Amino acid sequence: MNRLEIAEKEQELAYQIEHAGDAIVNVNLEGRFTLVNRMAELISGYERQDLLGQHFTTLVHPGYWDLMSGLLRGGERDGRYHDIHEIEIVTKEAELVPLGVRLSVLKHQGRIVGGQIIARDIRERKRLERMKSEFLASVFHELRTPLASIMGFVELLLGEEPGELTPTQREFLEIMLESSHRLLGMVNDILDVSRIEAGDLDLRIQRIRLEEVVARAVRSARHLAESKEIALELEMGPPLPIIKGDPERLEQVMDNLLNNAVKFTPSGGQITVRVQSRQPYEVQVEVIDTGIGIPSADMPHLFSRFHRGENVAGQAITGAGLGLHIAQAIVMEHGGQIEVESEVGKGSTFRFTLPLKRLFSDQLRGAKLIGENPRARNR
Repeated sequence: MNRLEIAEKEQELAYQIEHAGDAIVNVNLEGRFTLVNRMAELISGYERQDLLGQHFTTLVHPGYWDLMSGLLRGGERDGRYHDIHEIEIVTKEAELVPLGVRLSVLKHQGRIVGGQIIARDIRERKRLERMKSEFLASVFHELRTPLASIMGFVELLLGEEPGELTPTQREFLEIMLESSHRLLGMVNDILDVSRIEAGDLDLRIQRIRLEEVVARAVRSARHLAESKEIALELEMGPPLPIIKGDPERLEQVMDNLLNNAVKFTPSGGQITVRVQSRQPYEVQVEVIDTGIGIPSADMPHLFSRFHRGENVAGQAITGAGLGLHIAQAIVMEHGGQIEVESEVGKGSTFRFTLPLKRLFSDQLRGAKLIGENPRARNR
């Protein structure tokens, strides 16, 4: 290819970038803008001369600085394309705009010199998702009222206040009450998923001792474990420092992990809950079971909503596939991380960590902080 052909190709590429339907920006290894196309100007409200040479933090919302830095470092390290991520930018008019971004590395003479970010405005998609979540939340909220009435009347009948029950009547009413509790749990889970998607998951932050939260969850799960002849043990290390968190939400995480462990562990198995400090930064909780394990093909989708594993489909194991999705969201809104290790036929270990210092900042996205944090989220 001669110089004229190379120049023509370069002009064609430049035209395609400039007139692309997505925002395209290039950044160098320092994170400074080296190219800004027309769509990036339209979405951000800035002229390109205002952005060229500026650091990406000029445009990207502070809650996503660590993510962007990590993507750039990752591209510099391995030279590979990255999956689509969602971030927010702050426009010139101080409007928050959600974007779906994909980063690819830029090379010159075989050397990585920066990254190219292709971003798509996803405001309309977010609006539709929010409408869907609000609709679902409304529908399921309305379901809770008659369901609560049914449960109340069943409990009243079981108390034999209206009159004595026959053994058959009592059996049927107990089945009704158990089914109603299960249905209420599903309704609450779907409501939580709707709140997560709408960025409206409430956290009622207070000073707590995590071991007390975990102990309550273990006590609640013990009867279910004993009914399946599963040994349930709680191992505590030295006393943990006090952390800031929502005790009900964290107990919900434990309930989900323990219920799954009992559900997927055969009779005669064992579940161990281990709580310990990982000084100087975090505390850790592990739920270890000797259950059926998780196939490797399911691992990437494990925390997705409505996911049901391949090795569960043919078994009579109930569940909507929402518990782990909700647990992950709660842990992440506390600034923590959750992960899993598993081997088919040998069991699974679910592990989550929480920071010792709970930071109230815009980096904790998607949570409505109530209580000790007086600042409203800027969303």
